Amino acid sequence: MRVAVIGSGVTGIGAAWALNEHSAHDVVVFESASRVGGHSNTVRFEPPSGAPACDVDTGFIVFNEVTYPNFLRFLKHLEVPILSSDMSFAVSRSFPLTAAPPLPSATKGSGRSAALQRGAFEWAGSSPAALFAQGANLLDPSHWRMIWDIIRFNYQSLDTLRATAQRADAKAGGAGQSIGAWLDERGYGDSFRNNYLIPMTASIWSTPPGLAFSAFPALTLLRFMHNHHLLQLLDRPTWLTIAGGSHNYVRRVVSKLPDGALRLGDAGNVHKVRRDGERWIVHVGDHSEHFDRVIFACHADTALALLDESSDPDASAALAKFKFSENEAVLHADEQLMPVRRIAWSAWNFLATSKSRRSTDEDRVTLTYWMNLLQSLPEEKHGHVLVTLNPAPGAEPREHLVRGRFKYTHPLYTPDSVAAQARLRTLQGRHGAHYAGAWTAYGFHEDGFSSGLRAACALGANVPFKPQPAERPLPAVSTLAWLLIASFEALRRRAAPWLALAIAPSIIVFALLVELASVPAGLVLPGLRQSPRLQEVREVRRWWVEEVQGKWL
Repeated sequence: MRVAVIGSGVTGIGAAWALNEHSAHDVVVFESASRVGGHSNTVRFEPPSGAPACDVDTGFIVFNEVTYPNFLRFLKHLEVPILSSDMSFAVSRSFPLTAAPPLPSATKGSGRSAALQRGAFEWAGSSPAALFAQGANLLDPSHWRMIWDIIRFNYQSLDTLRATAQRADAKAGGAGQSIGAWLDERGYGDSFRNNYLIPMTASIWSTPPGLAFSAFPALTLLRFMHNHHLLQLLDRPTWLTIAGGSHNYVRRVVSKLPDGALRLGDAGNVHKVRRDGERWIVHVGDHSEHFDRVIFACHADTALALLDESSDPDASAALAKFKFSENEAVLHADEQLMPVRRIAWSAWNFLATSKSRRSTDEDRVTLTYWMNLLQSLPEEKHGHVLVTLNPAPGAEPREHLVRGRFKYTHPLYTPDSVAAQARLRTLQGRHGAHYAGAWTAYGFHEDGFSSGLRAACALGANVPFKPQPAERPLPAVSTLAWLLIASFEALRRRAAPWLALAIAPSIIVFALLVELASVPAGLVLPGLRQSPRLQEVREVRRWWVEEVQGKWL
């Protein structure tokens, strides 16, 4: 068969690899851009200081050993070296303070009577010291409330997921409900929303903060956080990055494509795809080509624009439910786009400018990735290597420190788009068309790769490993832990503010001990706790870190 793959991001790369190297089909990849890879975009960083240059990823950066099973096996097969990485998270909020003088780097807020203090409130999750990056947070009831709400959220989220899984009614436990409404029902505090969950959600999905709270489907968020071990404070997976940049895996796949199988730029700029009986006609420029099957390995809105509506009206209707947002990533060396306090510097740094500490939907937000930490780029050798997503007006990196600007598109999740995901699954393969992309699941690299891989396997590709789901089973209910959490919350609500502050450290420490006690014995004896699948995945990771990493470096 002759198969068209439209798009060369991770989804198209996965499909093309499987079809070209593990099937008898002829594959042609169409890409309207001038380069291959989509979000896998490694660029050369030339430090402003004149220090040695290095390769840096500006889109896809990290993955982990647990929830990226297929992508990790793919890298092993290609012999792509990987390195350990980091996924620490920090929040730095700037707002006007009248009671204290501004920091030297403060700027004047437009139309405001008070000076804007950069980093007026900061915390990070990398260590207890970073959690209280400001000493004043030790005596701040709202900060302690945030920490307690994080612990409570982890337990209540799992409770909601269990309740939903046990009921035939999909709307039980919050399906279709926004995360904002879910939090309202359970009485979560402002600090937890504004300084933890909204920043994390907005950062993970590159979603505007207002949308991250008001419209994001609760169950989609809770399932994602569970699958990525974000509903636990202990025993989280190791995060990884591709040594030398993600272009290493892209190049290895592209190098195996036959001549003429990759069409870039004008040669790959498809403008219409139409079904002709049991075949497909792909219109490119002033000519057309016939294919037996087609894989739309592009965003849903792109697929919708390309697909002739008469070819499959049901698919067009489902594709129309997906929305996307464009984001700008700026590669630079300006440390002013990091938290003020060095102790708070983390892999991901959420920076907000607001009218006050409690401001929410009026925020201007940026997110800075500390690439030195994420991709093992020594600061003493290369200087600051930073990537900032959506720098706010008036808070852009200084131009002489900027080394590149890049546009990326990310899916926006709403109840309609989640419902459309389910609908689209029933249409895959109909009339010989497949619709693939990270947007068909949670929007991440594993989702995109696995989506393309499944499409190729449905067409007969026989890849060297069995594709695995990334979903985690829900843990067993800990009745004791749940009763303690509920009791502590009832006590907190009834206690006077001063008493709640006084007992908060003890309650939180006790809750952490309860979680530690609930972690399987394998935390101490790892061999006792791993499922066969997880053992295999971690063996893949161990091989490359121990055997290949040293040789590559």
